[in-house]
Amino acid sequence: MAYSDLYPVRLPPALESLTLMGKAGVRGFPRLEPAQALLMEVLQNPPLPLERPLLDLTALSGISGAMFSDMEPTLVERSKAALNVLDAQGFGNITRGLPPQLKGEYSTVLVTLPAERGNDAVDEVVRAAFRLTKMGGTCYLAGDKDRGFERYFKWAREHFGEGEILERHKGLRVAGFRKTRAEVLEQTLEPTLKFGEYEFADLKIATLPGVFSGKGVDAATKLLLEFLGEHLPAIEGQRVLDIGAGAGVIGAWAASRGAKVTMLEDDWGGVLCSERTLERSGLNGEVLHSDAGSALPSSGPSSAQFDTVLSNPPFHVGGDLILEVAEEFIALAARVLPGGGNFYLVANVFLPYEPLLERSFKLSSGVRNRSFKVLCGQKR
Repeated sequence: MAYSDLYPVRLPPALESLTLMGKAGVRGFPRLEPAQALLMEVLQNPPLPLERPLLDLTALSGISGAMFSDMEPTLVERSKAALNVLDAQGFGNITRGLPPQLKGEYSTVLVTLPAERGNDAVDEVVRAAFRLTKMGGTCYLAGDKDRGFERYFKWAREHFGEGEILERHKGLRVAGFRKTRAEVLEQTLEPTLKFGEYEFADLKIATLPGVFSGKGVDAATKLLLEFLGEHLPAIEGQRVLDIGAGAGVIGAWAASRGAKVTMLEDDWGGVLCSERTLERSGLNGEVLHSDAGSALPSSGPSSAQFDTVLSNPPFHVGGDLILEVAEEFIALAARVLPGGGNFYLVANVFLPYEPLLERSFKLSSGVRNRSFKVLCGQKR
């Protein structure tokens, strides 16, 4: 099963008449994300008006595009993996980015809450949903009670002025809101992206809601950089690839040591943060919005080759444990490194990455603590 290939998404019985494709790296795959599935079942007989223009702020694999193709919905995604899936299925009106970049008024707005990204990310999308719903329009929110849905429901009702929970199934919830408030909180209407910032190792790290390392440098990345600071050969002038850059911590660290850095990041918010991290830290580098290595040239004289690859791969997409993304990161490192090139990866100690690395790399001892391990591979 090739990482880049699309495969049918498993749909619940109520939606089996539809055809939807997806791939590893998209939230919910190989099934439909459960809260989104419940939302789509509710919308088969919508209890509140479902009118055009329709906006889906969390399109994922595009189920709303398949269900409501006659309404020509606008599908929003920040994940490059999901954007590739939407594009491959031929959906129109696809928008890359974060909600503040959108303009216009919509009669219906759909949101599957990104609770796994944290409260700030949920707050951002709720505010955006309110801003983008026209007066008298409808917003549907779907989420999980065990991931704070009741709290987020109250937030949304404070904005919209009118709302109720429409469906409960086990821990899942779907709520509907009518925009009845004429007065709004001033910050709700602010469309400008507001970056945060913190300092780490003489770097200025930019942050946005929902971006990895957004609150501070995570413990795994710290372990990797401590190890590299002691054991990585001089990288000044080397071509270094950071796969899964997040807010740009690892790539900026390498750039500060004179490397020619390319960063790859699936999340559009992460791309914006990595670019700003380099700029605010006075560093140069290239940041690409990429599903694993999809943005890199694959052949010809411009095909990518690097001397060193660094990575802290994700192993969750949404709430699901998934190893396919890290497996593709390892395969990508093997493709872009020459014989003797070095790959350094940090991971939770329980993740079984060693057999994957041994296919193409000679492993050497790294470092580990109770939670994380640094794996070192030299390309055969």
